[in-house]
Amino acid sequence: MRDDPRRALAAAAVALALVACGRGSSSPRPLDDARATAPLSAADAAAAPIAPGTTVRSVTGVAERRVGDAWVALQIGDQLGINDQIRTAEGAATELDLGGETLVTIGATSELTIREVSESVSNVMLGSGRVSAQVPAGSSKIRLETRGGSAVVEADDGEFSAIASGSGDVTVATTKGTARLTSSGATVAIARGRQATARAGEAPSVPVPIPASLFLKVKPLGGDLRETVVRGETAPGAVVSINGVRMTTDADGTFDTRLAALEGDNVIVVFVEDASGRSEQKVLRRTVNRRPPPVKAEVTW
Repeated sequence: MRDDPRRALAAAAVALALVACGRGSSSPRPLDDARATAPLSAADAAAAPIAPGTTVRSVTGVAERRVGDAWVALQIGDQLGINDQIRTAEGAATELDLGGETLVTIGATSELTIREVSESVSNVMLGSGRVSAQVPAGSSKIRLETRGGSAVVEADDGEFSAIASGSGDVTVATTKGTARLTSSGATVAIARGRQATARAGEAPSVPVPIPASLFLKVKPLGGDLRETVVRGETAPGAVVSINGVRMTTDADGTFDTRLAALEGDNVIVVFVEDASGRSEQKVLRRTVNRRPPPVKAEVTW
């Protein structure tokens, strides 16, 4: 009797489902998504092509990948697929081996999508957050795109880090070799010890030395009963997160934003991180009282 190919496919699907369910039993809590972490279904696993040699080398904290509608806990040794989206929680990190030589480390509260891994190029997209890459000489070129903009980072040999706000702005710092940053038809070469920034829709800035230190200065909170004004200054090229919402500083490192003022105690957390991975945080508080003052009336009979 000839083997029924449909029966073989069904058996393979069952095997994949059993493996996925075992992995899902240790899934972490969800990140900022309302859906719970789910095991990878057989259908999703079959639909996700494997990126050749793309392996999870290390995981710290809560890190997950998305295939279809499923969020799966990353584990050391996992083989990743084309279009797999990876996200990390606060305090987490994961290192990926792309093709056996190129290493990419995804920092905390970051999102990365694998686009292509071949003998000639490893193409990934940074949604938001920070990544660093090590590209040995003779390995495949790395190409890093950013969500919301046209900026592209490329390197054939060396080490660089990139931080993105999620709105298309990106800052790239090189620690070894040379990285190329292209945006709006213009390209700059970023040599070791220098960094450059590309804002959405704009050409890259002229590379400058990486700041010797990261600092964060926040001015006293302003505003009225309707809004709170947050102003401050940090190292140029750093990304500021105010109550979890990322924003890019101006060219001189200043930032200015407004938040809705809530009745009672308002807690504002200002967190700043640069492409080199340095970070600093300040917590500010403001009390808003919209209640009218008590009216005192004296009646004389």
